Amino acid sequence: MLQPRSPRRLWHSVDQPWVHLVDEAKFARLLDKVRQMDHKIILAGHLPPCRGMNEECLKLMAGLPGAEPFVGPNQVDLEAMMAQMTGGGDHPH
Repeated sequence: MLQPRSPRRLWHSVDQPWVHLVDEAKFARLLDKVRQMDHKIILAGHLPPCRGMNEECLKLMAGLPGAEPFVGPNQVDLEAMMAQMTGGGDHPH
């Protein structure tokens, strides 16, 4: 079972920020249609294939709309990170 803060859940939140905007009931119905197809493999654009773990993957997807959205660094944070990576010196903007 994937944990609430699993790397896969985090990646979905980063890669698909729109998922927090979907209607959860409609999304669940769509996932049920996928479930009923009973595929041998589920492919994603940016993740490894789900082989033999359809239910686990679909449960993960079902929980994404209500999960905590990823909030990335702002400009000041990015500049501080870049300064650390370049030894603290100035970097071009």
